[in-house]
Amino acid sequence: MKTVLIVDDEEVIRTGLTYIIDWQQYGYERIETAENGVEGLQKISQLQPDLVITDIRMPEMDGLDMIQAAKKQGCLFHGIILSGYSDFDYARKAIQLGFISYLLKPVEEEELMEILEKLAANDKQRHEADLRSLLYNKLFASDHSGLAGYRKILVASFSTALKQRQLDLLNEQQQPYVLLENFGAAYLVLLDKTGIDTSEAVIKTLFGRKEAVMTTGWVAADQDLTKLTMEIQHLRKMQFLFPNQLLSTAGLLEKKQALTFQEELPEKLRQAVLGGKDLQLLLQAYCNNFLFDLAFEEDIKWQVNHDYGWLYDQAMQKAAFEEAAHRPDQVAEALFAAVDFPELMGIFETHLSAFASEVAKQLNNVDIIADIVRYIQKHFADDLNLKSVADQFGYNSAYLGKKFKKTTGETFLGYLEKVRMERAGDLLKNSNLMVYEVAEKVGYRNVDYFYKKFKQFFQTSPNDYRSSS
Repeated sequence: MKTVLIVDDEEVIRTGLTYIIDWQQYGYERIETAENGVEGLQKISQLQPDLVITDIRMPEMDGLDMIQAAKKQGCLFHGIILSGYSDFDYARKAIQLGFISYLLKPVEEEELMEILEKLAANDKQRHEADLRSLLYNKLFASDHSGLAGYRKILVASFSTALKQRQLDLLNEQQQPYVLLENFGAAYLVLLDKTGIDTSEAVIKTLFGRKEAVMTTGWVAADQDLTKLTMEIQHLRKMQFLFPNQLLSTAGLLEKKQALTFQEELPEKLRQAVLGGKDLQLLLQAYCNNFLFDLAFEEDIKWQVNHDYGWLYDQAMQKAAFEEAAHRPDQVAEALFAAVDFPELMGIFETHLSAFASEVAKQLNNVDIIADIVRYIQKHFADDLNLKSVADQFGYNSAYLGKKFKKTTGETFLGYLEKVRMERAGDLLKNSNLMVYEVAEKVGYRNVDYFYKKFKQFFQTSPNDYRSSS
């Protein structure tokens, strides 16, 4: 609570200054007065005011002597001198004592308000600088104490500084905040004094759905804040698994709880490759196991590279190739160059599916419908139809359509739509793509037609499906 002390031997001045100024507008909630320098010095020592406004000429002790005595006692405050005498010596001594201004009586209200506004702006700048330095030491240095004066804190980190549009949005929230930078990463610290809802609505408003942002969410401010920095660093390692998303510890736990770990998937994949069976469900489960483990980039790449090499060796022992394509040494370079997990899994699936097709032919497990199913699963986003696929495989389209229905129990078009819809549902649940972008990625150029087909398949709209997931 900021305090102002008005010291003047004229009651009309004391009363007038108390009521003509809206002190709360400038952050002063307590207004005290004194009739002379002696009483003023006592109140300065007792109240430790933030601002002292004093007359110069007063009985018992003048204003300058009072201020000088208070300074010797170690009291710190801003000062404004009032005087009925336009005397340069008084002004010069006042400046030497650290006064911010020297006003002549009668005091002009506008002039005093202008001084108070400048003083408030200086205090705000100094407070922000002090808070920034304090938070930096608590988040990145050796100060392990909590942050006093606030109940909750939220720390978010991202790669580049906020743009002006984001700063404008942030200022509209009227939420206390501090911007920091450490080792090339930008940090936003939101502060709360009252304790609010634990949602991350402010962060989502600032960054939308397509930016890599790590956030602690709202947590108690009275704790070792270096733990929050460690949490951000851990979340940053998760960007490989979940690229261009808002990541939080609570959000990662939710993602993990939605999955189930499956045992012995490499062995199941081996059996499917050698048996000429569909790999799609096994590959999805293989992918989900890494998401369930929340594994780090280097560990994932080494494991995927090892599994591909093992599957290749196992199949080569049975298939007796002289030299097969998609060798592990060729695939490894692409795997380790992947920039994120979806790209890595795409590379693994492409090469393993192609290699499995070669193995099937070598082992006489060639099944044209199985090949077409694999082709659909790989090229579902292309402009596919029964005739183009029949031409691709050298079959009559009418014959192929009947054989496809007899083997799978579904029409070619029905199966294609199912693959597209299942992929669309997966993208809506696990990516930040807009609905029209999802439609394009699964082969629909007309977004209205995509909405219609999606609702027929899932019995709900794409947006409602994403919300419920």
